[in-house]
Amino acid sequence: MIILVRIITVFSLLITIIGGSDIAASFQVEPVMQANFFGVPIQASIVLDVCPHGPPECNFTSIQKAIEEAPPVRPFLSWSNFDEDNPLLIPLIRVAPGEYEENLIILKGVWLQGKSHENTLIRNVSFNNRDSLAPSFSTIFATTGVVQPLFIEQLDIEGGLEVQGSFTGIISNNIFSSGENTIAEVSLSGNLNILIQDNIIEQSLLINNVSPLFELLGGGINDDESIALNNNVLSAVLRSAKTNIEISNARDVSIFNNSIENSEKASFSDGVGISVSFSDNIRLNNNLIERKASGIIIDRNSTSVSIVDNQLINNSFTGITLHEGLVQGNDIQGNDESIGISWLWHTGDEIGLIENNFQNHRISIEASDPALSREEDFLQRLSQLNCQENSFLDNENDFAIFLGTASLREELKNVCNN
Repeated sequence: MIILVRIITVFSLLITIIGGSDIAASFQVEPVMQANFFGVPIQASIVLDVCPHGPPECNFTSIQKAIEEAPPVRPFLSWSNFDEDNPLLIPLIRVAPGEYEENLIILKGVWLQGKSHENTLIRNVSFNNRDSLAPSFSTIFATTGVVQPLFIEQLDIEGGLEVQGSFTGIISNNIFSSGENTIAEVSLSGNLNILIQDNIIEQSLLINNVSPLFELLGGGINDDESIALNNNVLSAVLRSAKTNIEISNARDVSIFNNSIENSEKASFSDGVGISVSFSDNIRLNNNLIERKASGIIIDRNSTSVSIVDNQLINNSFTGITLHEGLVQGNDIQGNDESIGISWLWHTGDEIGLIENNFQNHRISIEASDPALSREEDFLQRLSQLNCQENSFLDNENDFAIFLGTASLREELKNVCNN
């Protein structure tokens, strides 16, 4: 698999080198265009301008044409090669305000920058006439490779973004809206280091499968954070059963300060705010999840999970469902029929339920075991539960054991009240 991915990456580089080898001499470099990527300084190698009217106001009328003409990022062996005196050089494509009806195919590292997501729109021109290299219904399809970073910012993208292969990059200050046949407004797979921040995403963000090339290039840029989702707004205009943020087969993920809201009162069919599966070292801090069926679901195959200082408001079924990890300082408010935390106790290691606020739930903390294990197994599992300093207000039941006895419920209550 690693060999195949590397062959695809090299093939893409050959295409882009052949297509853009002479273009660098035609355009002016603007060293002032700088940014920062997980601590790595980046700078425009050349600047290509796109506008609706074309020359002499700009270089191109087509964003795709500018991408094809841009030279690729020069290959490198390690992120540690770069510092303030030697930044990562990447071609900058600046898109002026206007509407662009294009489907973009990106096979190289580029820095795609709109003037503002309020006035720079890329609209999917056709869902039925796609190049064979891009089997996607999304407006932007990219497969760039591990050493060809992709930066997309300040655009209104109608129809979504799909990235496959070993993806490293930044997606910031964009608006993503649905199109016909759009599975997810942002779909990323085979990822190394990704920063997704300050976007407005109409419904869903899907991240799957951290690249097997992660250990190359020094294990990525930041050993503690391979994926960061910060300050995004995901708002379902219409009621939807979609999961808004879905993370699978990933590690070292930070999900901070995002807002996920349904526009209507939640029902049991309104999907999940954040879902994590088969992942490790996941941190969810200061997120707002409101009016979904379930706020946060962490599967049994995910480890080293911390859920801290989030607001989970009026989710109709559960606020948080998990097997292990730290749950601390969360405000979990229900709708009289909901469960605050569903602790699936039959698997997992230690779990901490500390300083959370539970309000207006049918059940605040429910211990559930779909495997119907023996009572002595549950009592032993209680020794791995750190439950303290939680507050309870206007709940029908503070504690419950799914299909369990009253004596087991009292044991759970005693652990949490000590």
